Amino acid sequence: MRQQSSPQRDLSHVCGHCGQAVGRDIEAERLDGFEVHEWALASWKFATCRAARYRFIAPQQSSANGATLVGSMARGRILVTGASTGIGQACSIRLAEIGYSVFGGIRKPSDGDRLRSIKGITPVLLDVTSGESLQGALAIAGPQGLDGLVNNAGIAVIGPVELVPVEAWRRQFEVNVLGLVAVTQTFLPLLRAIRGRFVNIGSIGGRSARPCAGSYDATKFAVEAISDTLRKEVQGSGVSVSVVEAGAVATRISEKSLEAAAGIWRDSAAEPREAYETLMAAVQREVAHSMHNTIDPDEVAKVVEHALTSTRPKTRYLVGKDIRKFLLLNVLPDRWRDWLILKRLAGRRFIRESA
Repeated sequence: MRQQSSPQRDLSHVCGHCGQAVGRDIEAERLDGFEVHEWALASWKFATCRAARYRFIAPQQSSANGATLVGSMARGRILVTGASTGIGQACSIRLAEIGYSVFGGIRKPSDGDRLRSIKGITPVLLDVTSGESLQGALAIAGPQGLDGLVNNAGIAVIGPVELVPVEAWRRQFEVNVLGLVAVTQTFLPLLRAIRGRFVNIGSIGGRSARPCAGSYDATKFAVEAISDTLRKEVQGSGVSVSVVEAGAVATRISEKSLEAAAGIWRDSAAEPREAYETLMAAVQREVAHSMHNTIDPDEVAKVVEHALTSTRPKTRYLVGKDIRKFLLLNVLPDRWRDWLILKRLAGRRFIRESA
């Protein structure tokens, strides 16, 4: 309900979200607890200004690639972990193009070469497993607040549960799960202060675990649980939490996982390895095949943009060419699903031999 308030004068704030100066004689009114400027009410579109805690109306502009820009200055400040390649890099570029100031987390200085060439992106050394590195990133990205955090950093190792060394399990959880928690704990106070948004990059593997992907899929199940829990815990603070469940994406993570799997296979003892020879070969073929049925990382970046900019962000985003089959498989009884997956991967003979 709108209630008229007195004229506002000399509001010494420049909107960090849309870039409009608020410092002239204007009429303002209250709208659902937010300050709205009368001179803009007629024809401009709403954009949520979290930094100033009011809803500000700003003109729409378009970038060269057709993306919508709000206002003429930076829309806010976003931290993206794992930004050197793949999904993280695509998110950083897309968010910078639509007007955000982006801090792209990288592990080595050389990883930031491409990011440095793009206006609006500041590479930040950030190892999610290092407390010292996190504090260094906080010192760079934190002083002016943070509007959004994209938890993307992750690694993938594939192989049978029995053969993947415990050290590899531990490393994967350290990066994909504990690293995400550490980043969240470090930057949550900044997001709470200005009602920011979290976007956690998960996987369709976080809904349906696949053979020989147990260590990776287990971390993505954990990301689902953490996202669900965090969303409920911070709802009262006005903080949004979304998780992106991606299928096969054209990044190097699949190539790296195959390389890691080859090393694990080579180092395994002969006796247990024989039990998985048919299955592992089939899984490696499937991973290699999936690399030809991927989506571009920018498709994931588009849904991340929606999660950060929409007035009603979704709690979950499904993206990928192959996600439909996983969703359909999930409605089946467990043993039916197991049979279909194993039959597709390794054929009837493997199922008979395993029975």
